[in-house]
Amino acid sequence: LITALVGVFFGLPSLRIRGLYLTISTLAASFIIIFILEHWTSLTGGDSGMTLKPARIFSLEIKNDIQKYFFVLPFAFFSVLFAQNLFRGKIGRAFIAIRDADYSAEIIGIALVRYKLMSFALGAGYAGLAGSLWAYYFLAILPTQFELHLSILFLAALVVGGSSQTLGPVFGSVFVVLIPEILKWIMGFLI
Repeated sequence: LITALVGVFFGLPSLRIRGLYLTISTLAASFIIIFILEHWTSLTGGDSGMTLKPARIFSLEIKNDIQKYFFVLPFAFFSVLFAQNLFRGKIGRAFIAIRDADYSAEIIGIALVRYKLMSFALGAGYAGLAGSLWAYYFLAILPTQFELHLSILFLAALVVGGSSQTLGPVFGSVFVVLIPEILKWIMGFLI
C-alpha cells in the first residue's frame, strides 16, 4: 500500500506526458527513490542496507531455495490472476483505451486522471510486492540492488514478452533471465 501511494505521488507530475518522456520521468523517479533510500539511514540502513530474518509461516521457517520458491509462487500466481481479471473488467478496458488512444478515451467519458493515477498505484503496488518478496528471498536488501541496469532488464523483459498480454512480461522475464544462464553454461562447456 505504501508503494502504491508513492506511485500516485510520482504519477501526479507525469499525467500530461507519454511515450519516451513518461519512461524518462519514471526513471527519474527511480533515481530519486534510490537517493532517498541511500540517505535515510534510520529507516533503510543507507548504503549498508538491511538484513532480514527468514520468513515464517506458522512454525515453519523458510530457509532453502525450494521453500522460498514455493513461498513466492502463490504470490506470483495470484498477482498474474488478479491482473488478468482486472483487464476483463471496466478498469482494465479503461486502461486499454487510454493506452491505445488517450484522447479518444477521454472523449468517450473515461476519466484520464483517475485511471492514470490508478495505473501508477497498481504498478507501484506490484513493484512493492515484488520488492518485499525479493527481500525475503535474499534476506538482505541494499539500495544498490535496484539501480538502472535492473530497470533496463525489466524493460527488456516487457519488450521481449510483449505488453499486450498479461503473461507476456512473465515469459519475457523467463527469457531474459534464462538466456544469459544458458549462454554461460554453453560457454563453460565449450571452454
